[in-house]
Amino acid sequence: MSLFKGANEGAVYLGSRISSAHGPFLVFRWKAPRTPVETFDGKPFPAEEEMRFWSLVFSPPEGAAERSLPDVEVPVLPNGYRQLVVGFNGVGRPEFVPERQWVGLKLAEARLTLRYMQAAIGYRGNLSRLPAGEVPAELRDIVPGGTYCNAGQLRELLGRR
Repeated sequence: MSLFKGANEGAVYLGSRISSAHGPFLVFRWKAPRTPVETFDGKPFPAEEEMRFWSLVFSPPEGAAERSLPDVEVPVLPNGYRQLVVGFNGVGRPEFVPERQWVGLKLAEARLTLRYMQAAIGYRGNLSRLPAGEVPAELRDIVPGGTYCNAGQLRELLGRR
């Protein structure tokens, strides 16, 4: 994913193109920043949290969002990572993919945008201090990394037999 800066102060945006040309499914896993359960209301930043808010947006290469997911809608796995499975071209959710981890797109290709809002001062993943461009290798675990696959490979990736 490439880092770019937007007009919103305190916001960092990362983007990538995704496409069914590489497989009908795409599995994202990443160590997303911890965020408060409720939105910011002027209270001091909770010490155990790393960021105020983050969200993912899936949209056509040019155009408005087809699907948007705020941080609170993406479940945390037991190992602390987040996982989403993207299905392209209107493919249905395989029965072994948890419903909350499913992102079904009607699109064959899309633009994925990740928005990070107001990182905590001490958070190692505070990308606002970096220039636009590729995310450094030592921070790639905090942005969605993906694996394209077919249905059989997807079953294996999710550990479902």
